[in-house]
Amino acid sequence: MLTSILKRTALTAVALAALSTAAFAQVNELKIMAPAAPGGGWDGTARSMQQALTAAGITKSVQVNNVTGAGGTIGLAQLIGAKGAGDQLMVNGFVMVGAILLNKSPVNLTQITPIARLTAEAEVIVGVKFDASLPQPAGLKLFHVPGAGYDMVDLGALPASAAVCNCFGHEQAIAEYVMAALLARHVPLADADRRLRQGDWAYWAGAPERVHGEIAGQTIGLIGFGHIGKAIAARAKAFEMKVHVANRSVVPASPLVDRAFTLDAIAEFCGSVDVVVVSVPFTADTKGIVGADAFAAMRPGAVVINVGRGPTIDEQALYDALKAGRIGGAIIDTWYRYPSAGDSNPLPANLPFHELSNVLMTPHMSGWTSGTISRRQGVIADNIRRRFAGEPLVNVVRASA
Repeated sequence: MLTSILKRTALTAVALAALSTAAFAQVNELKIMAPAAPGGGWDGTARSMQQALTAAGITKSVQVNNVTGAGGTIGLAQLIGAKGAGDQLMVNGFVMVGAILLNKSPVNLTQITPIARLTAEAEVIVGVKFDASLPQPAGLKLFHVPGAGYDMVDLGALPASAAVCNCFGHEQAIAEYVMAALLARHVPLADADRRLRQGDWAYWAGAPERVHGEIAGQTIGLIGFGHIGKAIAARAKAFEMKVHVANRSVVPASPLVDRAFTLDAIAEFCGSVDVVVVSVPFTADTKGIVGADAFAAMRPGAVVINVGRGPTIDEQALYDALKAGRIGGAIIDTWYRYPSAGDSNPLPANLPFHELSNVLMTPHMSGWTSGTISRRQGVIADNIRRRFAGEPLVNVVRASA
């Protein structure tokens, strides 16, 4: 059963690595393709995949190749089953193996003749994007997003026969990122190290002017109380912080939550905390949810952290508040502009945040850890197993008809 699933299922190497060694043992030949950039995410995935196969006793037939996807920015993984697995086709970021489809970037469908026939046979797609412009897989049973966000998946364009699932597993990593970023503002380890190497005892204990702050006793405010919010709250409590929450639904008081607000009271919420962390998904309702009124209500030393989606914070309002020094600073991991085929290294915003000294900028990295990959591997692979075994799925975004 697993052999046939492997042959017909669209799986990234990330998901494949979670299948049991028993499942791997049924695969006679496997090829993994990764981006040409050394150390890239898919390059590392290829290596981890090879290690998993070696552990399963499959060594001689394993090949690891470096390739370049669309525009040199997209990594590809390709699964080949036993003999007769089907024709291989790779065009502009798509990989087709028999009826297998892996979509990671747009494709010019006019250049592809076989893709419609092959896609029609696909039963599982793992991908981040789907809309009506793509070939319609009439027999699709499962569309699995390899992350939490599915805003680029047009649910209406997928057949009713397909269940749609997503996966999380990134909340631990993001919570650690938030706490590390906050601690770095108060405990200047890197600067203290740099200075002491030059004989500068700038942070030596004993003098009032050299004292630094701490996060214990501060109030952290969480906009959104899903997987990420709960993980941050647990860690904040371990550091003796107070936790306020603003959420769409009412959050009752608990050992993790000291005070709760609804989203229509964002300004009042923002005025009650020292740190504002945004982790809500991007929807029509959350677009610009932190705007000029919210910034005006914040405390002068407030710090804003965005680990959700960039546009949940109004870009102009954030820039104005930082440039004017109305808040203490910002830590931004999710942005307003991202690399594209036409611009592989853009600045991450339409406004010059990079010129401001009171913002820490990171390239949407907070959730990308080995732990996240491992947990998502398990969820994707298990959901594929569940779908074909007729068992209930987890993390269902939309149930099948």
